[in-house]
Amino acid sequence: MKNNFYETIAVVSNVYVSKGFGFSQGFDIFDQDSVLKPDSITSHLVTDKAIEYLREYGDEPFFLWVHYMDPHSIYIHHPEYGYRKENSSNIDVPLTGDRLKEITKSLNPDDIQYVIDTYDEEVSYTDQNFGRLIDAIKELGLDKNTVIILSADHGEEFLERRRFGHAASLYNEIIHVPLIIYSPFENGRKGTNVGQNVEVRNIARTIIETCGLPNDNFGGMNLYGTHANNGGKELIFSQQCDDAESTTPERAVIMGKWKLIEKTKEGTFELYDLESDYREKENLFGSDKIEDVRRRLLSALSSFNPDVVAHSESAQHNYEEIRKIKALGYIE
Repeated sequence: MKNNFYETIAVVSNVYVSKGFGFSQGFDIFDQDSVLKPDSITSHLVTDKAIEYLREYGDEPFFLWVHYMDPHSIYIHHPEYGYRKENSSNIDVPLTGDRLKEITKSLNPDDIQYVIDTYDEEVSYTDQNFGRLIDAIKELGLDKNTVIILSADHGEEFLERRRFGHAASLYNEIIHVPLIIYSPFENGRKGTNVGQNVEVRNIARTIIETCGLPNDNFGGMNLYGTHANNGGKELIFSQQCDDAESTTPERAVIMGKWKLIEKTKEGTFELYDLESDYREKENLFGSDKIEDVRRRLLSALSSFNPDVVAHSESAQHNYEEIRKIKALGYIE
């Protein structure tokens, strides 16, 4: 978009999407001042910065990426929302990924709810700040010609599979994320609730084609072409990287209500009917009654080949960045 006369701006809050990992490529302005804050509370800072850039560049074509981090470990209490009850156990706060791993086996149901409530407060805090951003867009009159897309990279586990966090599986609690698109332009989709599954990789193509720009690099589909009642014919793929700590790499494909997960190192498969078993508790892979479904999904998964080798460079990080990555639980 930078090459098509858009002012490209990013405001980020996670070290993993910082300049050190190459995410500043293609941006005129890359603001990472909110990364590595000691208290790990950044949504208000990110929103303030984003509003500043909207006021400065809103009169010209712009692309603004606003990255929020707070609904994520470290989980921090926001008492103004009142979800969390007073804790009667010895859970330490703030709740880091490492700390949650240490105490997992000692938690009772009340403790687990305590962690979930703290996370919900993080979500509400971020939602309120995202609302401030939307209010600013309206106040500046930008809602009349600005497309707004809200999504996420992953969800979180809360002991559904005996662990906290993410990056360890492809179950729904991790890969089923929100996707909301607001467009002021007439496209016949206003107020549409699309029930079919889609891939977040389609967002890039949707943005490019909505802006009428040439699309030479992005595959997938334009999300404005999805339909609520197409029978779920699209194949949806997902892959978990093979370097996540203490996990087994996985691949998954979804077709309509059916979802197949392959645990590649173990050589095992799990098959779920998401319509009747959204929480993926009953593995139907061995059932003779769905042989045709199993065959079609296995064929689809075998055709999924994302292993394209791209040029990469080693990321260079300072002490503070490494400390933050450790706090997030990604490295020891």
